[in-house]
Amino acid sequence: IVLWLVGRALRGVGGSWREVVAGMVGGGILGLGSALVGEALIAFALAVVVTAGVLTMPGGAERIAALMTDLQDPAWVTDLDNLLPFLLSPAVAISLLGLFSIPVPLIEETFKTLAAGVVARWVRPQPARAFLWGVAAGAGFALTENLFNGTLGGAESWALGALARLGATVMHCLTGGLVGWGWGQLSTARRPLRLLGSYAAAVTVHGLWNAAAVGAVLLSASAYAHEGDTFRLAPLGLGMLALIGLLGFLTVASIFALPLAGRRLAAEAERLQRTTVSSGEAPAPVSSERSVP
Repeated sequence: IVLWLVGRALRGVGGSWREVVAGMVGGGILGLGSALVGEALIAFALAVVVTAGVLTMPGGAERIAALMTDLQDPAWVTDLDNLLPFLLSPAVAISLLGLFSIPVPLIEETFKTLAAGVVARWVRPQPARAFLWGVAAGAGFALTENLFNGTLGGAESWALGALARLGATVMHCLTGGLVGWGWGQLSTARRPLRLLGSYAAAVTVHGLWNAAAVGAVLLSASAYAHEGDTFRLAPLGLGMLALIGLLGFLTVASIFALPLAGRRLAAEAERLQRTTVSSGEAPAPVSSERSVP
């Protein structure tokens, strides 16, 4: 649906369906695979730092040993009441929020459109075409990520997970389009600052999304842990509503921003083509294949 909306907005100047499929493969396989490796390394390093910090506290070694023993017990791990104190401990909660808000967006926005950026060095796509490549990479990345999350969530919570992933999918497409446009600016106009600016904007949007999503999960877990405590439930509920509202705002803003950006880039491409034709030069073809949509 997102690719159709963007393709309609670009009015056929973005590229071909083969390029879209290639962009999705680049984002879904190369992008996500590389991002998972980077995120695993960052998570391991963060776990080492947190563990080292706990070991310096009185009784820290005993707590670490007890936790490792508990984690090896399947019955203990599957009991949510056992996991909540660990999940809601300040060190773990802050580590999760920091991990998903800063390193994860930096890594994912680096690798998600990297294949498109490498190809752009040779093809030198116009801004509209580079934008569509980025959106396609974001769609492929989101599709593969959604398949993983759907498998982990199970069939019981599929509907709720699908609704949540709808917003994440649109966000990935928008941030992918931003960075894709930046790659195009680097390869055609030799403007690296535009690539850095679009990358910074994508990381900011992605970081806000992840912070709101992880924060909502942590507040929900805290509300479950303090069920019956009215004084705590009220602020926790307000916080959850605020974060869910932020997620909704980012989703709606992304839905409107994608076709708006597509229309502006299409108008720019058509204006450039008219200028080229009026000057007597042969216009550069967008693609030799059937364009999108």
